[in-house]
Amino acid sequence: LDFDVNTDHQKSLPKLNENQLKQIVNNSDATQEAKDNMLSVIPDLVKYQDQYKVNAVFIMAVIKVESDWGTAKEIVDSNTYNWAIIYGNLNGGYIDKLGQSWNKYKNFNEATEDFMFQAAVVEFALILRDSKYIYDI
Repeated sequence: LDFDVNTDHQKSLPKLNENQLKQIVNNSDATQEAKDNMLSVIPDLVKYQDQYKVNAVFIMAVIKVESDWGTAKEIVDSNTYNWAIIYGNLNGGYIDKLGQSWNKYKNFNEATEDFMFQAAVVEFALILRDSKYIYDI
């Protein structure tokens, strides 16, 4: 499978607006808590999609797989708002029971912007090549 999530490219996945993204969330099989989490960042997703040129639906899909839109607590404590499951020590980080350090954010909006920024600066092919997200979406 070959998906292009860089919105500047002619053959990229289509950009969706705020209402279309809300419709995806509301029609999903997610819990109400997960839907509320994702709905809270939709305006920022649209803004970051334009700013970082990363398709918002792709970001939503990765976050759904990684943390069920912020409701899965098996890997990273939900108080970190690290719903994209990003390694690091931002804001002091969070150390899990295995000693791994994860970024810690003030809210889902900050976490979403950081993930979109990281997706924009790395080679898009590295995100998509052999990626579990493509097959799980």
